[in-house]
Amino acid sequence: MLPIPPIVRRFFHAENFLMALRYIQGNVLRTLLTVLVIVFGIMSLVGMLTAINGLKNSLVKNFSLLGSNSFSISDINYMSRQNGMPRYYRKIDFREVRLFTEKYNYPALLSVNLTGTDRAVIRYASAKTNPKIRVIGTDDNYFTISGLEIAEGRGFNNVEIQYGANVAVIGGKLKEDLFGSENALGKTITSGSSKYKVIGVLKKRGSSFGFSYDEVVLIPLQAARIAYPNTERGYTISIKVSSFEKVDPAIEDAIAIMRMVRRLKPSDENNFDIQKSDSLVNIIAKQFRAITVFTLVISFITLLSSAVALMNIMLVSVKERIREIGTIKAIGATIANVKIQFLTESLLISQIGCLIGIIAGILIGNLFAGMMGSPFTIPWFWLIVAVLTSIGVGIGAGYYPAVRAARLNPIEALRYE
Repeated sequence: MLPIPPIVRRFFHAENFLMALRYIQGNVLRTLLTVLVIVFGIMSLVGMLTAINGLKNSLVKNFSLLGSNSFSISDINYMSRQNGMPRYYRKIDFREVRLFTEKYNYPALLSVNLTGTDRAVIRYASAKTNPKIRVIGTDDNYFTISGLEIAEGRGFNNVEIQYGANVAVIGGKLKEDLFGSENALGKTITSGSSKYKVIGVLKKRGSSFGFSYDEVVLIPLQAARIAYPNTERGYTISIKVSSFEKVDPAIEDAIAIMRMVRRLKPSDENNFDIQKSDSLVNIIAKQFRAITVFTLVISFITLLSSAVALMNIMLVSVKERIREIGTIKAIGATIANVKIQFLTESLLISQIGCLIGIIAGILIGNLFAGMMGSPFTIPWFWLIVAVLTSIGVGIGAGYYPAVRAARLNPIEALRYE
């Protein structure tokens, strides 16, 4: 076991701690104002990073459900300019989807989906939802590729997919909103002028950035084409291979076939988008890193201001206690004793602010993250950073006042009025 340095033992000496505590109790208002500045700095650091970590973990988890061995082909949902003129990318239509599925022979699981609307009102008897339900037309492979689990009932069968039967698999929260504790299977729900028989209920999995499979209606693709013939959305093709190593070859085959299906010339750029599941995670991680850096800068500026406030408090404390310092030096206190006493007070104030800031930051951060469907999380790494930072603030703000107090001449200090 390593020996504890003498200066560390002095810092944690009970007498120094009790003296520092008595001074803080005797100057409650002044100490409270300083503590509040430290609280806001630590709270902003821990709170924002807690929210960021919670959202990031939730998103990575949701995207990971797709697996690192899947990718999708979809529309390019942005507009570019060519020679000063806007250029629009043509959406993927059903003919192209059908040709692609016929020609794509790579060993993989393939699913086609179409979002009919994301503003549907779903009704059952007298119950109805707000206009926020997304209706997606797809096939049975969609459940596996998207990582969806059936809690009750079943998915679509081949006959329902082929003929576009009016059946639906609904999200877990949607089931509760419409049916409560009643069994939803076999009941008929209404979306617009279309009616669907509920054959399955999805297991709850939370939401990310406003979208949740807990409030979704999945219907066969052909049924979606009939119910939403004028949807502004294009088709999306999702593909999942058996292992990560096969993703790139599968993407190369998919690009070649999609270019042929869309009749692109060799010199033409792709007018469709390829998205890998791990690419989405990487994009999200980069965005969160930028936000984290910005948060750290703002938080450390706040903590710098708290260090200045704490230093002013300690300088005032030194001036008020000049006679006291003269007395303890006259009876044998060394320069080191005086330094450590004032540093102990500074550290104690900073750690009180740190503790309150950490608790408030975790609660506020998880409150905001929870609104986005993220689970409760504690950012242990950033808690350590917060504690170490507050220790640095305490030592940095208290060192100069401690040196000034330790260098006072005891005779002059005793004469001070």
